Amino acid sequence: MSDEETSRKGMGNQFYDEAADWFTKMRGPDAEVHRADFDAWLKRGALHRAAYNRIAEIFLDSDATADSQPRPATRMRLRLLPALCVIVLAALCALSLTFLLAQPELGDVQADNRSRRARTAVPTAFAFSTIVGEVRTIVLEDGSRITLDTDSLLSVDFSSKERRLRLIRGRARFEVAHERRPFLVAAGLGVITARGTIFDVRVGADREVSVHLLRGAIDVATQARTAHPELLSQIQHLRPGQGTSYTEQFAAAQPIERTSDILWPLARAEFDDVPLGEVIIQANRYSLVPIEVEDSRLAELKVSGVFSLRDTQNVAQKLAHLFNLEVHREPYRILLSKPKGSSLK
Repeated sequence: MSDEETSRKGMGNQFYDEAADWFTKMRGPDAEVHRADFDAWLKRGALHRAAYNRIAEIFLDSDATADSQPRPATRMRLRLLPALCVIVLAALCALSLTFLLAQPELGDVQADNRSRRARTAVPTAFAFSTIVGEVRTIVLEDGSRITLDTDSLLSVDFSSKERRLRLIRGRARFEVAHERRPFLVAAGLGVITARGTIFDVRVGADREVSVHLLRGAIDVATQARTAHPELLSQIQHLRPGQGTSYTEQFAAAQPIERTSDILWPLARAEFDDVPLGEVIIQANRYSLVPIEVEDSRLAELKVSGVFSLRDTQNVAQKLAHLFNLEVHREPYRILLSKPKGSSLK
């Protein structure tokens, strides 16, 4: 049984059918109308995201083989078996095209076609995700690089007029290639606009969005649902080293200087006199086996230093060494506790 057949049987036809419907809608002219419902559908579970990613991969693979202009939205109803047929037919077409292009009199026509395609961006829409503990780097068709943090989900929708992305959950670093099309990252009720720059965006578990600019310049437009009209809609212009944050109810009044938390693409973090509990929260994002403390007072101890967060066992051992704690590895957790007979100071 092929990997595709196994994936389809494991997820069920329903997931693929729904994913195909959403893929079609999000590549159509009314994509923004469906954006909220699409985000809600993706957040329903891992199988929904996996089905959507697979549909996107099949579509992109078939487009790459055929090397053709995108099909109209009304014909983008993707099913697994028809998509496989498209790939086979596209391969045959590609072989025929190669033979025809070998004729000298068609060389100039082909060169002109390549030049025309280079001037016209082909719309693409798809999604990327990472599992717990994974940090992934992606290179987009325009040359931009995206680093996705652990347990993150990002949708991408490029057109001839703009490069639009949405961070649905988790964190991402965007290294934007400079070109004429604006680069827009939606997160929560805000939109970050950039051209050639490097910046981080994080959507927290509490739905708070934080933005940190490392290089270049960006505009952060927010529309917070608040009783204060002056904060309903605003645009902040960030300079390198500055950051801002917002929620559905509140947007920061002005940018603040931020210098920490820039090592996360390496799954490392620098802490400066922060509660031990915060270190544990950050480390647990990278593991299915969490660190816990036996006594809640341990979480109040202040920690400074650089930690590699991918290995929670290593983090626990380092914390234990700093504060003379004991580490107990259990099947579903790593427990930190004071040695018996000792007391907290």
